[in-house]
Amino acid sequence: MKNILVLTDFSIRAGYAAEFAIHLAIKNQARLLLCHALEPFSANNDAEASWVVADDQVAEKDEAMMDLKEIGRGLIKSAAADGGSVKPDIRYIVNYGNVCDVAKKVISDNNVDIVVIGSHPSNALTRILSGSHVYSLIDKLGCPVLLIPESLRYKGVQTIAYATDLTFNNNKVIKYLVRVAKPFQAAISVNHIFKTEVHSTEAEQATRYALCNKSEFSYPNISYHNLKRDNVKSGLFELISSGKVDILATVHKRYDFFEGLFHKSISKLIADASQIPLLVLPDSFSKNVVNWSDEQLDDFCFNAKER
Repeated sequence: MKNILVLTDFSIRAGYAAEFAIHLAIKNQARLLLCHALEPFSANNDAEASWVVADDQVAEKDEAMMDLKEIGRGLIKSAAADGGSVKPDIRYIVNYGNVCDVAKKVISDNNVDIVVIGSHPSNALTRILSGSHVYSLIDKLGCPVLLIPESLRYKGVQTIAYATDLTFNNNKVIKYLVRVAKPFQAAISVNHIFKTEVHSTEAEQATRYALCNKSEFSYPNISYHNLKRDNVKSGLFELISSGKVDILATVHKRYDFFEGLFHKSISKLIADASQIPLLVLPDSFSKNVVNWSDEQLDDFCFNAKER
């Protein structure tokens, strides 16, 4: 893991996310990118509205850059106070545009490995990272997103739980989780949540085999568990409330319009309620890249191999 992006709106909630991210960066000896998006004014009310930057927004950009650097100095002091001996490399970015577009460009330009943002209850009000923005980021960034709950202080990472329905090959997911876990020497718990009526699938058999042959992941501290529950949601909330998990990881599956009438993304449901960090891996992690079109490959901004 080489580049970690933190999106901030200068709220207290975003501050907790940045605090978690600086420890993640230090553990990985990674670069931390602190980013703030300034939404320009619309020049008209047309559907194809052009965007303009007002004179006072130029000064606002300078002020935002100063605020970002102040946050960076505070993060460095906080890391030093916690006994950190490595001074993190922090870069500062202020760009015009909506937060999702700004983030996508930063991810593409800097080969970002993970995006860290603050989450909040769905009825909370914020200036930039509202609930709808968080959902949009999960849907559109194509990069792993780590949601840090409001007021959560960093206390280390000992266990990462991955919840899956095993409807796809999970090797790419687990290899990524190894990259997250290894610097912390954290355990990875793979949890298959399913109803008692569900029979073993080819994906489950492949995952079981791969986990038994742990040399494939070059990481010994991986375990596999079956959770037989009435529904996926109850199994997820059981993991969240167990007190034994420091990060919960899921793959965000996107539905088309008609499917969306009957489903609500599990990732979005628990993003509102989780009291532990939630790592949401994009839909691409559930797909076989070999079968992608050239257009899909061009749009795929996350490289699963070590950078």
